[in-house]
Amino acid sequence: MEKMVRNWWIVFLICFSTFFTQAGFGKTINPGQGKMDLFRKSPEYRQAHRLPEEQKVEVMPSGLLNINFYKIDIRKAIHEVGEKAKVTVAIDEAVTGEVTVKLTEATFEETLNAILANTDYVFRQIEGVYLVEIRPPEVEAAAPPKELPPPGERLITNVFVDTDIREILHTIAAQAEVNILCDDTVRGYVSVDLKDVPLEKALEIVLSPGGYTYVCRQGYYLVGNPHPDNPAFEKLSKTEEIHLKYIEAGSVSRLLSDFFRPYVKVDTKRNALLVSGPREIIARVKEDVKKIDQPRRQVMIEVLVTEISREKGKEFGMDWEWNWIPSEISEASQAQGIGLTNLEIGYTSRVVGEIFASLKALTKEGKAEIKAVPKVSTLDGEEAEIKVERVEYYVILAGPPEAPYRRFESISVGVSLNILPRIVGEDEIMMSISPQVSDVIQREETEFPVVSRRSVQTFVRVKDGQTVIIGGLLQDIERHLLSEVPILGKIPILDLFFRRESTSKQETELVVFITPHIVD
Repeated sequence: MEKMVRNWWIVFLICFSTFFTQAGFGKTINPGQGKMDLFRKSPEYRQAHRLPEEQKVEVMPSGLLNINFYKIDIRKAIHEVGEKAKVTVAIDEAVTGEVTVKLTEATFEETLNAILANTDYVFRQIEGVYLVEIRPPEVEAAAPPKELPPPGERLITNVFVDTDIREILHTIAAQAEVNILCDDTVRGYVSVDLKDVPLEKALEIVLSPGGYTYVCRQGYYLVGNPHPDNPAFEKLSKTEEIHLKYIEAGSVSRLLSDFFRPYVKVDTKRNALLVSGPREIIARVKEDVKKIDQPRRQVMIEVLVTEISREKGKEFGMDWEWNWIPSEISEASQAQGIGLTNLEIGYTSRVVGEIFASLKALTKEGKAEIKAVPKVSTLDGEEAEIKVERVEYYVILAGPPEAPYRRFESISVGVSLNILPRIVGEDEIMMSISPQVSDVIQREETEFPVVSRRSVQTFVRVKDGQTVIIGGLLQDIERHLLSEVPILGKIPILDLFFRRESTSKQETELVVFITPHIVD
């Protein structure tokens, strides 16, 4: 009996197992029913199993990627994408978690960016390998360092009392954070109070008592004596050219202080100065040259040389009986002068136009003759030379007694004037006048000529347009006039009735009128 019960029990278990197995097979055979059953499973089961379309990676013919991930392990997603794209991907061990992403027609990097979006991971490419790692922590950008002003503008504040100048420069260099080098010539002690003074101004203050200078070179300051004998002069100096406009370079060089002579060279051909020295000396020379090189006013000098009858001279208002020249010039139409041993100088307020008018009248009467009317212009302070001369020739006997011969020699006589005008104030002119008057007073055919020369030097002051008169060269002229009737005037006895002779003597004077005009 017991054996029968045991057999029935075995049959029951077999039937039950068969039924259970058939039920499982039915679930697999029906796909739709299987999907429904999966969605009904518990969350734990759903986390462990994914539908095929929820972990899909597809490569398009164009090489772009389509992905559809739903809560898939991020490492698995990255590997699958890398395999499909045939790209080597390395993943840091710290990269963990799940991702859900859906993307169509994207490049590999766009796909990788989509997978890593909203995570703390990033990727970078190193020699063809894409490395996925934790995003490095952002380092807070450090505040930019405070920019220091240029060395020359850095402020210096300090007090030095009877301190060695080298020590002062060392302290200033440390405070301004620059290098200051001194040559062997820098010596002495200085007391100075500096308060918020720019570096280069502080150097000028400290170095000026000793006559030292400085120059800023590549990253450092060099301090030394600027004299050309200093071996460091080449580094402490520079060279500049100054072109002059109105004055000669040689004159400017003589007018500059002797202190600047070693630094200045003169180029007379180009009328320029070449200055080699530190910037302070170059600036000072430029300043002085600018004051010197100014346009000078011009003076035009009119000269009228005439030979006039002595008694007619007073018609011009000339009176040579004065023995002094007053400081003030009369406005009246008169002349004043001084006797100088047959060579006299005076001046008149009559203008040249009036003198010409009177001379024309006298010329028509035969009592005056205009010899020359030269004009010359010169700069204020420059000498002008005027010569109105004639050349006379004489014969001299030369050679040995057995073979003598004659040759011609020449001599120049006339009027020569050297005039140096200087403008005083607005309308007055100081003139240094050096006249010389010469003439042949005796001449024989076999004798050497006798020449009379008279010269004097004087200073006069006239107003613009007033005339200076030089006279005193007197000459006696004897005229022999003969008038007769042709033929009858040559017959003896009858010539007493048809011929007339007369002799006249006239004293003439060579007079020179000098009229200066200021030309603006």
